[in-house]
Amino acid sequence: MSFVSIGQNIYTQANRRRTTPLPGDRPVGAWLYLRGGAVMDGPARYDMVGFEIGLTGPGALGQRAQNTVHDIIGVTRVPGWRHQLRPRTGVALLAQSARRIPLGERTDLVAEGRLHLGNLDTHLGAALGLRFGQALDGARLPAEASHAAPGVRGPAGWHGVVGIRARAVAFDGLVEGPAYGYSPTVRARPFVAEGFAGLGYRFARNAEVMFVLSRRSADFSGASLAPGSFAGHTIGIIRLAWHFDH
Repeated sequence: MSFVSIGQNIYTQANRRRTTPLPGDRPVGAWLYLRGGAVMDGPARYDMVGFEIGLTGPGALGQRAQNTVHDIIGVTRVPGWRHQLRPRTGVALLAQSARRIPLGERTDLVAEGRLHLGNLDTHLGAALGLRFGQALDGARLPAEASHAAPGVRGPAGWHGVVGIRARAVAFDGLVEGPAYGYSPTVRARPFVAEGFAGLGYRFARNAEVMFVLSRRSADFSGASLAPGSFAGHTIGIIRLAWHFDH
């Protein structure tokens, strides 16, 4: 099965109301990207190889997207976009593999590995998740949009997951800049960890909705974080997926 997806990630500083950025905080910016590749999705395994190409800077449309959402929900706009990440083009090779280990009729364990090899972001990732629910199938774990695995498998029913994920980072240009008007002094942390839990419902074999909550350690170090602090942030993810037979 082949796939193509379009995504956008938006990043802001911890104090979103600042008009002048803190060099020791993560820079404001956006990453607009196209992903594509091929997937082999089986009852007990998942394998994917693909590519990613995208850009940062004003062309990534982060300010426009965020302002539109903030205007709709009545939230004050973020003023720091004139100091956003400068334009850069990124390309990457992606590879992901996961295996399912049944533990019973309604419980299984999924182990996952991931490689992201690119000029703006290179990292290795691994995850382990305990899943439970009705008629478990496939070997996919929930992830944020930029790392979500395409495809829907399994009969209808409720299902949940708890797990841990870790990432070893060689470098991350979305953390370290460069930016307009100043020089960020932050650095990408070499190791990022998170715990996650999710609950979802699958409609027959072609649609799925899932909510995931995760707690992740900070992915950067700088003056805005206490020395040695893992700080971190909580992320909520709503996943809506469907599959068209052809």
